[in-house]
Amino acid sequence: YLFLWPTVTIPDIILAIRSFDFYSIRYSQRNGVPASVIVFIILANIWRSHFRTVFDRTPFTTAAVLAGIRLDIFKRIDEDHVHTLL
Repeated sequence: YLFLWPTVTIPDIILAIRSFDFYSIRYSQRNGVPASVIVFIILANIWRSHFRTVFDRTPFTTAAVLAGIRLDIFKRIDEDHVHTLL
């Protein structure tokens, strides 16, 4: 959410997910990372943590989910930056 704030609200994100229309949340603080990609990274990290809870008995914690989201977004930015240098 912090990567999309202050231009996007929680209800905007929920509506975008329900309708699969990400046009209304296209603005983000990070150039080069579309808001739809950020939302997908968020959902992927929530599911990843859920499955770790189910299969690995790892506790589901908000801190772990947020750390994973932050790491994946920065990794995506770095990967895109490398591709532009090639």
